[in-house]
Amino acid sequence: MQTQLRQFPTLHMVATPKPTGRFKPYSLSALAAFPAPSWLVEDVLPAKGLATIYGRPSDGKTFVALDLALCVATGMPWHGHKTKQRQVVYVASEGAGGIQTRAAAWEQYHS
Repeated sequence: MQTQLRQFPTLHMVATPKPTGRFKPYSLSALAAFPAPSWLVEDVLPAKGLATIYGRPSDGKTFVALDLALCVATGMPWHGHKTKQRQVVYVASEGAGGIQTRAAAWEQYHS
């Protein structure tokens, strides 16, 4: 698969738009001044915010999510990325019948 890169023109913002509702617009310079994110999983999962794992059916999303959750719960590195140990709640909304065996396999693999 080839990736095609497209050149976009440089953006220039003259003024920050005024807020019109519950969302606050930011200029590019204001965004650049934001503090660096704090990571739950270094360079992968921010400590605050919302993240999603998506892909085609049978791509292994459940295995990735469970592995990520269990690494955070135990404080183990996740594929070379440091984690901050936290309590985790895993909601098995699809394929709940296989979660028990997947978690047991993870536990056996990681001793």
